[in-house]
Amino acid sequence: MQRGPQRHRHLPRRTDARMIALALTGLGLVLLIEGLVYALAPSLIEDMLAALRSLGLPERRLVGLAVLATGAALLWLAALIGT
Repeated sequence: MQRGPQRHRHLPRRTDARMIALALTGLGLVLLIEGLVYALAPSLIEDMLAALRSLGLPERRLVGLAVLATGAALLWLAALIGT
């Protein structure tokens, strides 16, 4: 048995809209926190950049991977708690 064409195919599903809203919320939180750091403690950013410049390329890559792993773990934990 074949189904007829779906009427509202162009409308996003609710799940898609929730995922987009969640992604925008996450991006907004990142920008909010980053903006607060720049506004409230600009010298801290300068010190952190100087510290990063003093590290070699392998160490910077390791710091980046550690931050990436921490972010992924936090997202996984949030998804686990949210379900």
